[in-house]
Amino acid sequence: MIGWLDKLKKRRVVHISVVIAYILLFMSMHVEFGTWLNGVFGGLSRDSYNKVILTIVLLVGLIFWVKSREDWKKLNKDVMLRGIGIYTLGAVLISYFFLMVINVEAVHFVQYAILAILIFPLLGSYLSVVIICAMVGALDEAYQYLYLDTRASYYDFNDIFLDTIGGGLGLLYLKIKNYSPIPKKVKWYARTEWLLGGVIVLVLTVMTVTGNFTVNMNQVEPAFFTLFKKPPDGFWTYPRGPYARFHILRPIPGLLSIVVSCYIYGLLDRVELIAE
Repeated sequence: MIGWLDKLKKRRVVHISVVIAYILLFMSMHVEFGTWLNGVFGGLSRDSYNKVILTIVLLVGLIFWVKSREDWKKLNKDVMLRGIGIYTLGAVLISYFFLMVINVEAVHFVQYAILAILIFPLLGSYLSVVIICAMVGALDEAYQYLYLDTRASYYDFNDIFLDTIGGGLGLLYLKIKNYSPIPKKVKWYARTEWLLGGVIVLVLTVMTVTGNFTVNMNQVEPAFFTLFKKPPDGFWTYPRGPYARFHILRPIPGLLSIVVSCYIYGLLDRVELIAE
C-alpha cells in the first residue's frame, strides 16, 4: 500500500518538489476550501453540519480500521507502541471535545498525516518529521492569521496541536506498516528541524527586540505580529455567530502540548518491530 514511497524516494528532487507542492497547495486553498464547504453544507445548521462531518469521519475511520486491522494488532505487541497509540486516541478525543470549533477541523489530521508520510522517507527519523509537521503548521497558522481575512483575534495554537497529532497519526501508520528506511547519519546541528528552528528563534528574537513581536496587543504601539490581539476570557470561549464552545490554548500551554507530542512521537524511533 505504501510501495509508492520507495519509488518516490529514489527521485529525491521530484520527492522534495512533491512535498513543497503539497504544502503550498493546502496552505493556499483555505479560502477555496471554505467556499466549497459552504456551497455543499451552507443550508445546514451548525449542529447538523457537525453531525454530518462526524458521521463521515467515523465511517472513513471504520473503513480504514477494517482494511488495516491486522496491522493495528501490532499496537498490543509493544508496550511503548501501545502507549503512543493510547496517547494519540486521547489527543484526538481531547481535540474533538475541547479544541475544535467545528468538526470539519478534523481535516487537520488528514492533511498532516499525509504530510508526515511524504516527508518521512526524506529524513528517516520520526522525531524530525513530527517537528517539521509542527513547524509547517505554525507557518500555516501565521499565514492565515496575518494575511487571510479570518477575523481571528489570536494566533491559533489549537490548530498547530491538531497538525502535530495529525503528523503523529501518519507516523504511527508507517510504524505499524514496518516502513523504516535507514536513517541518515547527520550531526544534530545539521538536521533540518534544528536549522529551521534556529531560523525561527532568531527571527522572533529580532522581532521582539525591535518591537515587532509581542504576546498581547499594545494599543499605543501595535506590533506587526501579536499573538493575542484580544485575550480570551476564562477557560471557554464563545465566538460570534451560532453557539460554539471551545478552549483556546494560550502560548505556554500550547507550546508545551506541542513539544510533548513531538517527544512522544519521537519515541517511535526507539520502537523496533519484527516483520511478520
